[in-house]
Amino acid sequence: MNTSAGRGWLNAAATVLGIGLALLLAATAVMAVQAARGAPVSFPLSPEAAFGTEAGPTLLPGVELARDATVTVRLPDPAAAQSAWSVLLWLPSTLLAGAAVTLVLLAVVRARRGDPFGGGVVTIMRTLGVVLLVGGPLVQLLTGVGSYRLAGTVLGRGADFAPAFTLDGPIVGVCVLALAEVIRHGQRLREELDEVI
Repeated sequence: MNTSAGRGWLNAAATVLGIGLALLLAATAVMAVQAARGAPVSFPLSPEAAFGTEAGPTLLPGVELARDATVTVRLPDPAAAQSAWSVLLWLPSTLLAGAAVTLVLLAVVRARRGDPFGGGVVTIMRTLGVVLLVGGPLVQLLTGVGSYRLAGTVLGRGADFAPAFTLDGPIVGVCVLALAEVIRHGQRLREELDEVI
C-alpha cells in the first residue's frame, strides 16, 4: 500500500471516528436531559426478583417462565431517585465507549500526522488496553448497582445484588495491550536496524 492510500484510509477512519464520537456525545446529552426531566424509565428484572421464588404470576396450564426470562419494568412517572439510579444503566457504558473511541481517534490522528509506529501510538494503545481491562468490569458493577437500587424502589423489599459480569472488556483490553507490545517490539527492532545501518 502506498503512502497516499494509507493516509487516505487514515483520513477516512479519523472522519468516521470523529462523527461517531460526536453522535455519541449528542445522544448522551439528550439522554441526560431526558433523565433530568423525569422521562419514563424501563429496566429488566428476573422473574424471581419480580414475583418472588415462592409465588409466581398466574399462568395458563402448561405455560412457564424460562429461567433466563426477564420481566421489563416500566416506570412512566419515575421519582427523582429512580431517574438518578436509571442513569447508571446507560451512562457508565456510554462513558467507556466514548473513552475508547476517543483513544482510537487519537491514535489514528497521531498515525496520520507522523510515524504510525511511534511511541505516542503505543502509549495510546496501552492506555486503551488498561481502560478496557478496568472499565469493562467497573461498568458492569455500576450497572448492577443501578439495577439493584431501581429494583428496590419498585419491589418494596430487598432485591438480590447480582451484577452480570462478563469477560468481554478485560479480554479485549488484554488483546489491545498485547498488540501495543508487539508494536513496541517492532519499534525496538527498527531502532536496532537503524543503528546497524
